Amino acid sequence: MNNKSITAFTLLTATLLFSLIAHADIINTNTTGRNTFSHRLSNLYIPEAVGGETWFDDQNQYNKLDIVASGTAAYADITVAGTVVGTTAEGANIYATDNSGIGIAYELNYSTPGATSPQYAYVYPNKLTFNGSGYSLNGYMHLKYALVRLTQFVPAGPITQLPTVTVNYHNLGASGYPDLSVVTLQGISAQPQITACNINAPGSITLPPVNGNSLVEGAQGITDAPQITLTNCPGAINNIIYDFAATYYNTHSYVNGIFTTKQGDGYAKNVYIQLQDATGTGIHINSPLTLPGYTGSGNYAIPNFRIAYFIDSGTLNTVTAGKVETAIDFTVIYN
Repeated sequence: MNNKSITAFTLLTATLLFSLIAHADIINTNTTGRNTFSHRLSNLYIPEAVGGETWFDDQNQYNKLDIVASGTAAYADITVAGTVVGTTAEGANIYATDNSGIGIAYELNYSTPGATSPQYAYVYPNKLTFNGSGYSLNGYMHLKYALVRLTQFVPAGPITQLPTVTVNYHNLGASGYPDLSVVTLQGISAQPQITACNINAPGSITLPPVNGNSLVEGAQGITDAPQITLTNCPGAINNIIYDFAATYYNTHSYVNGIFTTKQGDGYAKNVYIQLQDATGTGIHINSPLTLPGYTGSGNYAIPNFRIAYFIDSGTLNTVTAGKVETAIDFTVIYN
C-alpha cells in the first residue's frame, strides 16, 4: 500500500469592515433671508473692449443662509427672467439689458469657502451643491453680477431694464424644511461708473496785436480757436454737457462771455477777452451747453468758437497799452 503524505492547508480569511459616515446638509429655509435687492452698478464700469467683462460684485447686498448638518442633501440654483445673448469665458450666460451694447452675467457663491461644489457657480442654472461638512454653518448667499461689453458702439441712454433673478433653495429627502424661492435681484438703482472722454484742447490761444490807433469799442482781433475734440467718449448716458468758466481772473460779463484779464506792470488796462460762438455772439460763461449730435460712445467735436479782445462802450479813452492775458477753464459733464 502506498503511503500518501497529505498536507492540510488552513485558509484564513479576514474581512476588513469600513465604517462609512455620510455627511450632508440641509438648508434652513425657515431662517433664510428673503430680501429683494436692486442692481447697483456703481462699483462697475463699461469694459473698454468688445467681450470684456468686469469682476462679479454684489455691492454688499446678500441674504442670510443657515446650513444644518444632516444626513440628507441640499443645493441652490437660480432662475433668470431674461434673454440670453452669449456666454462669458467662465461659461456664464450673458443676458441682454435695454442698452444693446451692454450685457450682464451672474455668479452664485456661499460665504463659507469649501462648503459647496463648485465654490463659484457660473454655468446656468448656477447650481451650488452643499458638500456636507458635518457642521452647521451660519453664512450668506451671494448673488453677484458682472457687466459685459457686447458691441464697440454703446448707444446713448442709461440702463433701465435688467433681468429679474430668483435664487432657489432645494432640500432633498425628508429634511423637514420646505424648498424656497427668493426673488433676489430686480430692477436697477445705480448706473455704472463713467469713463471720461479724452479732451484734446489747446493750451493757449494767441490773438493778433492791435495798434492803439485802430482800437474800437466792442470786439476786435477776433480769432478762430483751434478745435476742441472729445475722443473715446462713453455710451449709456443721456448727454455730454460742457461749459466755459473763469479760472484765475474772474468774469466781467457772464451773459456776454467776457472775462477779466491779468493786471499789473506790462499789462493793458480796461481790455477784456470775449468768448464767442461761430456767429459772433458771446457764449454765456458758467452756463452748461449740451454737446450736439451725441448718440453714444465715440468721438465728438465741440462746436467752433472764437476769441476776441473786448472794450466796453465809453471806455476807449481809458485803455492803456500792454499785454492782455486771461485763463479759461473748459469742463465736461456727463449726464
